[in-house]
Amino acid sequence: MSIPDHRPFGQELAAAVASLLEAGHQLAEGHRDYCGMGLAVQQGQYRYAEVWDGQMQDLGSLQTMSGVQALSFPDKDSFISWLAGQSDHSLSRREMKDAFYHGNQTITQRRLIDFVAQFQGTEQVCLSRWKNLWQAIPAQGDGADWFGGLVGAWSEPHRHYHNLVHLNECLLLLDQCSDLAAQPVALEMALWFHDAIYDPQAGCDNEALSASFALDVLQDGNVSPPFASHVSSLIHLTKKHLPDATPDAALICDIDLAILGQDEGRFQEYERAIRREYEWVPLAEYIEGRRRILAGFLNRPRIYSTPSFQDRYEEIARKNLQASLQRLNQGRLP
Repeated sequence: MSIPDHRPFGQELAAAVASLLEAGHQLAEGHRDYCGMGLAVQQGQYRYAEVWDGQMQDLGSLQTMSGVQALSFPDKDSFISWLAGQSDHSLSRREMKDAFYHGNQTITQRRLIDFVAQFQGTEQVCLSRWKNLWQAIPAQGDGADWFGGLVGAWSEPHRHYHNLVHLNECLLLLDQCSDLAAQPVALEMALWFHDAIYDPQAGCDNEALSASFALDVLQDGNVSPPFASHVSSLIHLTKKHLPDATPDAALICDIDLAILGQDEGRFQEYERAIRREYEWVPLAEYIEGRRRILAGFLNRPRIYSTPSFQDRYEEIARKNLQASLQRLNQGRLP
């Protein structure tokens, strides 16, 4: 068994963690029966407290197994100052490694580094944006209770492309073309949920489950049925990317397919990430299935349905798809 590290976490790591907490993210495991320490901003205060089943407990009566009181900090600077001076040793419940208590119950430098890395490139996926969207519907309350669960769904470890970075890219694209949207609020809500449920190995209809998740959340917010139904319809369209007469159908499909028209390096990153999501599929079977999908897009008269996306991405997307098909025909991956 190894002794926890005594080296302080430092100002840079502490500041990065604080910024993520400020954006609404929590450092808290959410699986059943989990008991451990977490970090979050709640009611305007930065908190270090015990977590049960993904929920941070009330501060008043909290005490860890080693007798360390839960802590609350009134502002970001004081929290950063405290966290920067902590170490694996100072936050450890026990000096020595323990298979049950120490392994998953303490805030460690490794957990903090992984937490920061998880949210790199996801600046648009923040609580303030989510709450603004919730109010724009309008919906009951501020929607904050749903934010953590939604972000957690997008953060599952089997996701390598369909993750928070993809969601962030979709939101950035929406910001660039929101003036083209007939109902931008419904479109943005659909983007937040369009891959919320994603498990390619489960053999289920991920888009249908994502739409159902969205309907549950919107019903909880007492949102009008027509709005909720519109959001659900948009999510369903991201399964085959064949727009119908639904308002903004073409736009959500084009936003979701924008990755096909990125520069060669980014497109190949996407290709490798998709393979990782399907690594359980034998290579020959994967290549054959991937060829069918990419050829299907190339055989369309147009990949993108809106003039704006056609002008920006159509030519590059076709070059990327042709190059990918050539590799696949040779039995190669990027």
